[in-house]
Amino acid sequence: MRRAFSKSFFTPGPLAFVGWSSKKLAYCESIRSTLESQGFTLFSVNNSPTSGFGPEVSRDLASMPADLVQAFILPGGDPALEAVEDLARRGFRRVLIRSRKLSESAVAKARELGLDAVTGCPLMVYGRGMHRFHGLLAGLR
Repeated sequence: MRRAFSKSFFTPGPLAFVGWSSKKLAYCESIRSTLESQGFTLFSVNNSPTSGFGPEVSRDLASMPADLVQAFILPGGDPALEAVEDLARRGFRRVLIRSRKLSESAVAKARELGLDAVTGCPLMVYGRGMHRFHGLLAGLR
């Protein structure tokens, strides 16, 4: 049975944010502040050597705390697929992948590897205003 993304998908606490983007900084910051207001502690990852990120950003999951078991993946396509494989190797259990259209293969791979995987935008469930309204229209609770 496929699980829908809802507030009960993640447990407040540590959460890896894979694909923190300097190109989408306002969006990333919005996700960070929203999730932190809901009791999450975000650990951001971007494997690009580019500097200039706002928060502390790690280059890989290996430098993250060992007790992380849940993650949000921002990029779709091949980067999402690679991230899913790395998360599974590291013992993660739940993963939210932002882009449904670009990440069907990553979701399928995650489930094949035993991860509880769904697609969606965290702002549609945890956010407010238009993001939350969009989530309600999409049937997210």
